Amino acid sequence: MSELSIAVGDTDASLRERLDEEIYAFNAAAAGVGTKVLAAAEAEIRRRGCNRIALSTHSFQAQGFYARLGYRECGRTPGYPQGYDDIHMLKLLA
Repeated sequence: MSELSIAVGDTDASLRERLDEEIYAFNAAAAGVGTKVLAAAEAEIRRRGCNRIALSTHSFQAQGFYARLGYRECGRTPGYPQGYDDIHMLKLLA
């Protein structure tokens, strides 16, 4: 059986900066798509005569994304999944 060795050294500042930039760009693109999909869903919901949207997300997912788009937390199931919460959100449509 071979041995496993781990080398620890100084961090590479340029690598960290590059990774931060790449992760930010990926997340920004995903949020651009998510915003468009949600706007289309809201338009269809309004077209059908509904005046509110209820959804659930998890505490490790998109709570901040939905909050920025006008959704408000209206309930929470703690520990689902274990270590996180299931967050229930509501948005009233004008």
